[in-house]
Amino acid sequence: MAISALPSAPNKAIDTLQEFADKGDAFVAALSTFVTEANDLQTDVNAKQSTATSAASTATTQAGLAAASAASAIASPGTSATSTTSLTTGTGEKTMTVETGKDLVVGMAVMIASTVSPASNWMHGIITSYTAGTGVLIVNVGIVVGSGTIADWVVSLSGPILELGIGNGQSWQDMTASRSLNVVYQNTTSRPISVKVIVTTSTTGSSKTFELFVGPSNPPSPATDIDIFYWLSTWGSSYRTLSVIVPPGHYYQAFADAGITKFGWKELR
Repeated sequence: MAISALPSAPNKAIDTLQEFADKGDAFVAALSTFVTEANDLQTDVNAKQSTATSAASTATTQAGLAAASAASAIASPGTSATSTTSLTTGTGEKTMTVETGKDLVVGMAVMIASTVSPASNWMHGIITSYTAGTGVLIVNVGIVVGSGTIADWVVSLSGPILELGIGNGQSWQDMTASRSLNVVYQNTTSRPISVKVIVTTSTTGSSKTFELFVGPSNPPSPATDIDIFYWLSTWGSSYRTLSVIVPPGHYYQAFADAGITKFGWKELR
């Protein structure tokens, strides 16, 4: 909005008496228009200032929303999901429900980690099925760290990982009640396990054999025995321990002659 220019002000140093009077009258007469235009300009400036302040506030709010949206997009891309499906950690096929519309495809390697303890409870596997409309996700788990049943998971994209060494994430388990001598068992996990069997005998007067067999066939061939103890008839009552590493998928058997009894059976798995 424009403001009209004021006429020249009177100047007693150079103006004649009549010129001074005429300029004074013209200047005073123009002040009325100047005041009106100045007030109108002030009203317009105030309105524009209010609009600018409101626009700045809106821009700040939108910038915050944009930043939050960007952070959310980074933290939860199409290849990341969460689930409250109750799952027991372990190898094999795991079915869970995650968000719908994710970019999860068959063959993709994923990490399924506990939200509470991701470093000590997780499963790694390959996606075998995902239904975007329902969120049902099926993963064939091959590597597991931790144990227990958990109902709070984070699923994230992962590259293939190397097989963990024996003992990493595994623990010694007492299998005495569920294992028997001269029975074939199989390592159905995706990792090597360690098997330790303790036996004893109270029979004297005869020689006895205690062996551990491990092999890819069922039963493991006696030709592939890993370790052996041989009791002499003079030993009498005695305890003997054999330990063996069993590769994934292999079978194992603790073979013992009559008169030898199981004392303990531990497995690191």
